[in-house]
Amino acid sequence: MGFQISNRFITRFAARKRPFFFTDSSGFTLVETLVALVILLTCLAAASQSYNTAINLSNKLNSTVYIATTVPHIRNDIKKSLLSGEIKGDVKFSGDLNYSWIAEKRSSSRTITGPYDESTGGLEYGQFQITLYKINLMVAANLNEKQRKASFEYMELVWRKTDSR
Repeated sequence: MGFQISNRFITRFAARKRPFFFTDSSGFTLVETLVALVILLTCLAAASQSYNTAINLSNKLNSTVYIATTVPHIRNDIKKSLLSGEIKGDVKFSGDLNYSWIAEKRSSSRTITGPYDESTGGLEYGQFQITLYKINLMVAANLNEKQRKASFEYMELVWRKTDSR
């Protein structure tokens, strides 16, 4: 006794446009669901990476702006220290910002108040000593549990009143 397929079944099967195993169209197959899940998770991973990068860049920008806004105040403090004769310093500026600096004397001269006198071969000097310093400034800020460092180099001109003429 063999297996026989009725003619009626063959004509019904041939009349269908889709194979008989896709006859139930009420939901998604497991493969379709897994492919959709992989695409969704890939998109979420990319979005998460972009978000983390944006947060890190925002924190870095905030610390850079914080350092940049404090540098004029720091330079003013350094100038006051140079006027008092100091040539280096290590200072805690605020709770989360420290800086250190060192000054290298480039040139120094007394002020000249008159023209060169050819008969005496000399100059008439004023009462101020002018000094040009090269300042190396290192600033460290601790913001958002990360330390950000920045270095600056600039020239500072300082004049002090001398006692002798």
